[in-house]
Amino acid sequence: MSRNDIKKIPELKTELQAQAKIEGNTVLVWSDNIKEPIAIRYGWTGNPVCNLYNEAGLPTSPFRTDQW
Repeated sequence: MSRNDIKKIPELKTELQAQAKIEGNTVLVWSDNIKEPIAIRYGWTGNPVCNLYNEAGLPTSPFRTDQW
């Protein structure tokens, strides 16, 4: 995944770039600039480049964990 594909949302509800890595079946997401994230968005842009795939080679759809 590239840094532009996944974002963490801090309490102020502003988007910041985040880092991510895969460990087993888990995607770990973090940012040194956000202590307590309240949401994560992946591929949440007008024309996203989504490059996260499962073992079958199928891409992950854009998603968000917030409802606002």
